[in-house]
Amino acid sequence: MSTVAPLRRPLGTAHGRSSFACAALVVLLASRAHAHGPAPAVLEVLQVDANGRPTLLRTSVGLAEARGDGTYGYLCPSLWSGNELARSFVTGDGRVVVIDAGSLWRSDPNRARFERDEALEEAFAVRDAATAGERVFVLARERLPSGLGRSALFALGEPPTFLDDHPSDLATRDGAPLASAPTPSLCAREGCTPLAYEAVDLLAIRAVEPDALFLLATTDTRCLLRVSRDGDTLGAVDAGPCGERVLGPVWLGGRRVAIVDGVAYDATSTGAWRELGGVHPWASLDSVDGHVLASSLDGVFRLDASLDASTLVFRFVQLGGPRAEHEELCTLDWAHFGGESGWVGTEPADDPEGERQDGAVATSGCGVAPHARGTLAIVLLALALTARSEVRRSVRRARRHPSTQARNHARASATSTPVTSTPATSTPATRGAGAVR
Repeated sequence: MSTVAPLRRPLGTAHGRSSFACAALVVLLASRAHAHGPAPAVLEVLQVDANGRPTLLRTSVGLAEARGDGTYGYLCPSLWSGNELARSFVTGDGRVVVIDAGSLWRSDPNRARFERDEALEEAFAVRDAATAGERVFVLARERLPSGLGRSALFALGEPPTFLDDHPSDLATRDGAPLASAPTPSLCAREGCTPLAYEAVDLLAIRAVEPDALFLLATTDTRCLLRVSRDGDTLGAVDAGPCGERVLGPVWLGGRRVAIVDGVAYDATSTGAWRELGGVHPWASLDSVDGHVLASSLDGVFRLDASLDASTLVFRFVQLGGPRAEHEELCTLDWAHFGGESGWVGTEPADDPEGERQDGAVATSGCGVAPHARGTLAIVLLALALTARSEVRRSVRRARRHPSTQARNHARASATSTPVTSTPATSTPATRGAGAVR
């Protein structure tokens, strides 16, 4: 059986010359270029210690985990799907769960390895997840030959419960899964309960309290809803403030507080949403194990009894590179995201009030700002990026133009003189294991 070698683009072609030029530019501008790129942001605080200091954060560049010495290590998106914005969760024993594009990844308690749950993916397309202690709950749609079928709620390792509705968001209530559907309804394993409210485009669960559920309804705008509850019995739906950026509610200083477009509201009393004074431009607001944390571009702050009393508990100056066991997967992610922010080649601070210490190398895409002794590392990194790009382009070209390669091979065979003639066998092409379903 004959095979056709993949085409390789020589350096004399346009793509080859541009890739080589980028590598050369890295070297020539090494001492003058500066870091650039969008400022990283904290999207969610996932775990805190007893003092309310974050031990695991979801950020716009991946995950950040506390190292125990005041610094943080980088858990890169290549450990799971490659999507730095994928939803992430953490269990009581420290395992990280990541969901993205219908798939689910789980780490071991030490987060040394992340494994894709292929058996789960064969049967279900994961929509959302939630954790309670060490249990992981999943909201998913069953996979059928004709497409997606019923929605199901279940804990990993347990039989699924199929639902009559199609929820899209998952939380926990009293240690059990609770999902919300835009019809609107709330679904537990016992079934779905419709809500006395108009249908919406999206319904998310924001908080589960002993006497109320707080939901976020999205249509043309985003509105907070409060649903009174007595155990499993749901009551009236109370519509609250609407806006573009809705944070909370959280318990703070003995009352429930929500922030809508920078304006704070007291949501403690049923039937009333009292506006509070001041402007609060937080980007996120999380309640984790009794601590309330808010983030801005300046860092993450622990809020102490009010929206105005805060303690700085995290800044990106504390974030260092990946662990040694993750370097093979995370080096390019760290070079990209860390390089854009000017972190590569620096030593992280061990306190949020501190600053980074300059190191040997700081990379940023095709631009860098290193000392002279870092030039070799930059050249190697640039060549690695170039080689990876060329391989991907060759594979794409081979897939797009298989007939061209076949014709070239046929012409070469026609001009050659065969020595012997043997029957040829052909093997049909098969889809690889990593192909998208």
